[in-house]
Amino acid sequence: MRKRHVFQSLCALRTLLRQPVTSRIAIIFLACLLILINGRWSTAQQSLWTESSRAAPASPTLVQFNQALQQLAASVLPAVVSLKVHANRETAALPDDHPNVPGSQPQTATGSGFIIRADGLVVTNDHVVEDGIRIDVQLYGGETMEAKVVGRDPVGDLALLKLRTNQRLPVVPLGRSSALQVGEFVAAFGSPFGFEHTMTFGVVSAIKRRFMRSGIVGGYIQTDASINTGNSGGPLVNMHGAVVGLNTATVGRGELGFAIPIDAIK
Repeated sequence: MRKRHVFQSLCALRTLLRQPVTSRIAIIFLACLLILINGRWSTAQQSLWTESSRAAPASPTLVQFNQALQQLAASVLPAVVSLKVHANRETAALPDDHPNVPGSQPQTATGSGFIIRADGLVVTNDHVVEDGIRIDVQLYGGETMEAKVVGRDPVGDLALLKLRTNQRLPVVPLGRSSALQVGEFVAAFGSPFGFEHTMTFGVVSAIKRRFMRSGIVGGYIQTDASINTGNSGGPLVNMHGAVVGLNTATVGRGELGFAIPIDAIK
């Protein structure tokens, strides 16, 4: 094998020597240039690989903040519930040739809520449960049970549900929305688009915001924590894990969220 390699090298050298001087110089120059480029490319690759394989040390403050968010989720999520509301709602009149007939048709709506008493008392929005003939509640662990409406405030868009259970359930404490400051960190919990027990994070964008319903005492809390369809009735909590608002409405594609201040519920 080595003899063949030597023979091939001698043949290549003989061919090179037979070339005109200018051609030989050009070939030698190109060969040197290729060797130089290949060496630099290999060095660059090695340098890039070395740099990308080194992870910069995380800031201790950032690590602590991330741990605080994880602890916040762990403390609040067990008390958050997902709602499926079965209702008979009037449908619009349809053309005669349409296979469906107008009238009362069964429909299912989704929403969220949170447990405020260990025997199964749940807070949610009134618009989530209105016209409901059966309400199924899914707990954090996946267990589903039925609930009944025990209190409603359509003007304030509030409703109280009672779970049919003998279990002692985890609860989330209520805070004071009057103490909120613009720029304060908050997290929204709920089931946006049916994705149960989701947490999003943001800040208080504004307080005492007048929006939609006029029956909300003190106006709404505005936040950039993502709130979407299905989040209604879920808790908006501060960094202490206390509920400061009830997720209620959104503008746009979840960019602007609005929550009823918890002080209006107490």
